[in-house]
Amino acid sequence: MVYAQVKDAFLDSVSTASGEEYILPYPGLLPDSPLYIAKVIRDRIIEFLIADSLKKSEFYLLESDKRLQAGIMLLKKRADKSELAYSTISKSENYFEKAIMLAKDAKTQGKDIANQAQNLVRSLKKHRAILASLLKTGPKNLKEQFMHSDKRLRGFDGQVSIFLSN
Repeated sequence: MVYAQVKDAFLDSVSTASGEEYILPYPGLLPDSPLYIAKVIRDRIIEFLIADSLKKSEFYLLESDKRLQAGIMLLKKRADKSELAYSTISKSENYFEKAIMLAKDAKTQGKDIANQAQNLVRSLKKHRAILASLLKTGPKNLKEQFMHSDKRLRGFDGQVSIFLSN
């Protein structure tokens, strides 16, 4: 099975330039669980309660990383869940984009976003490495979608690098 070949590639951490590792958080309930809706409701309440743009950016980055990990776990768990896995990975990218936008807002408000900028860079490297692995060894029926996701992440790369140059 293809998934056995990529199992360890998903779990490997990506080293940053400083030698640090970026490990994705455990996602908790997966989208195929009947209790998943309770998790989604809880997350929406938490999202609503966060007013600070920097804190919300951090929350969205965490949600992005969790969704990516959930998508990977779905791919490993069951081959028939590949469409749900891709949908989950796509939602991860949506959260990542929100994290970038709110980090930009926080920066324009004069907040120190250096730590969040580093986290965005490290997370993006991890997301891109996983997507590269999925393009090579993931489900054949999702290659085109993964190519679209890779293109989208490359666009985020340019946006995130602006934080480091300023």
